[in-house]
Amino acid sequence: MKQKPTFKAVLFTASIFSLFAFVFVNVHANVHLNKGEFKTEFIKPQVEEENNEREMGVPAITVLGRVWEIAHKLIEKRN
Repeated sequence: MKQKPTFKAVLFTASIFSLFAFVFVNVHANVHLNKGEFKTEFIKPQVEEENNEREMGVPAITVLGRVWEIAHKLIEKRN
């Protein structure tokens, strides 16, 4: 008996795949950087800002949480 994949199952699978891909890329980059293969220095010129207020970036977890909330609302509307 085959079951059709539900929207929840597809969303869950995509979320897990995305999480594992994120972890793999970060771990893979750290392993290669620690071997000393890439020795580059990033020089960024310092620029004085007139504003003392700086825009804070949104962490990836917050974005993933927001996507999850939107998907959950769509699932609720569908049922």
